[in-house]
Amino acid sequence: RDIDLRHPVRSPYNFFTWSELITDFCQDVIHENNKENEKKPVTLVCNSIGTISALQAVIDTPDLYTGVCVVTPNFRELHSAEILFPELIMPLVRTIQKTLREKGQPLFDALAKPDTVKQILKEPYKIQDAIDDTLVQVLLDPLLTEGGSKVVFDTLSYSAGPLPEQQLSM
Repeated sequence: RDIDLRHPVRSPYNFFTWSELITDFCQDVIHENNKENEKKPVTLVCNSIGTISALQAVIDTPDLYTGVCVVTPNFRELHSAEILFPELIMPLVRTIQKTLREKGQPLFDALAKPDTVKQILKEPYKIQDAIDDTLVQVLLDPLLTEGGSKVVFDTLSYSAGPLPEQQLSM
């Protein structure tokens, strides 16, 4: 079925914006710093939710990339295409998402702690020893900057947009 690609809150935090940032980085930083002045294609390595942005970057500018290595993709279980009976369930999901965006800061503040992040990472990371303090800080530090919670809540509110299985079929 057709997928709604719009972000419900018209947020700049979406997979299309992030894919453009990936491409801009590859063009402006990787190619500009290439000493041979040769524009070599780039292979992207992505994890989790970054999979969708990386795949979108390759779809949009295929000549820039040689491929994508995907590590534990996020399949976006809250996407409207993934929910049974979306016409019944999605209004409830959207209400919860809206409530989190508007009143979720205390919850974010309570959960944005190293021990909580470490516990959350235990689900997708099979090798538990890989979840060390460095990994936790690398993931947590950007979330604790000003506006970090807005990015989190907008991302959780994004029940539209591309799905990896759709992108791979293009």
